[in-house]
Amino acid sequence: MTGYWLLLWPLLCAAASAEVVVIVPEGAELGQLSRVEVRDIYLGLRRDTAGGVTVRPYGSGDEKVQHQFAGRVLVMSPVAYKAHWARMVFAGNGRPPRILAGDEVAVLAGQQPLPLLYVDLQAIPVGWRVVYGTTVGGE
Repeated sequence: MTGYWLLLWPLLCAAASAEVVVIVPEGAELGQLSRVEVRDIYLGLRRDTAGGVTVRPYGSGDEKVQHQFAGRVLVMSPVAYKAHWARMVFAGNGRPPRILAGDEVAVLAGQQPLPLLYVDLQAIPVGWRVVYGTTVGGE
C-alpha cells in the first residue's frame, strides 16, 4: 500500500496551493533555468547550469515548500528525495543541499558559487529574483 502513495505523491502536491519558485540574488548573471536543470542541480547530478554558471543549491526551511518542491520540480516524494541523498552520501558523491532558516537567506547574496534557493512565490526576499517557476520559465 505504501508504494501507491509514493506514486501518487507528485499528483497530490500539484493539487496543493503553494507555488514554489527557484531564486537567485538580483545581480546574478544567470538567465532562466529549465525544470531539468533545476532537478539535476538539486539531485547533485550537476553543479553548473547550461550556461556554465556554477551554483550551490539551498533548500527552504518550510516543510510545506519542501514537499511542493519535491513533488512538482523533482517529481518524487520527500521520502524518495531523502533516500536519493542517502545513497549519494554513502557512495561519496556529495551532500544534500543545506536547509536554510528564513534569516539566513540575506547572508547568501554575495556568496560564491552562486546560491540557488527554492521558496514559496509569496515569500521571495528583497534583492532576489525568480529563475524558475511554473509561471516563469517553468515546464
